[in-house]
Amino acid sequence: MKPNLIIKAWNFLKAVVRRVKSGNKNATEKVYWYRITTCNNCEYLDKEYMECKVCGCPVLIKTKWQTEKCPKNKW
Repeated sequence: MKPNLIIKAWNFLKAVVRRVKSGNKNATEKVYWYRITTCNNCEYLDKEYMECKVCGCPVLIKTKWQTEKCPKNKW
């Protein structure tokens, strides 16, 4: 079951705060492609919305941000 809108918003807000504190750093291209490939093959990816079913974050954004981690520790 996917998180509701409030939980999704809270999780994404926390990710934004971590990103801003880090100086808006992105992951390297190699790291990004590893993450996005892992997400694309993950059972927790909602492929229709490209959102993680665990945290609700948009994976196309979250995988780019250096500060972020997979909620299932896959990357």
